[in-house]
Amino acid sequence: MNIAEKINNMDLRKVTVDERTGLILAYGTDQQLAELEKYCHNNNIVCYMNTWFSEDHKLEITL
Repeated sequence: MNIAEKINNMDLRKVTVDERTGLILAYGTDQQLAELEKYCHNNNIVCYMNTWFSEDHKLEITL
């Protein structure tokens, strides 16, 4: 399973993709984002949780 399939199989609240930079912003519950973050780390995909200046938790994934 690749990252796109993983994201599509999750019931995330919102996902945005910047095709120019390859940045994916995934919005969901803490549990969903922790699962996605673990997937990224296990597959050598750069990502980090971004909660700065927002109550909206999101995971930033760089491809």
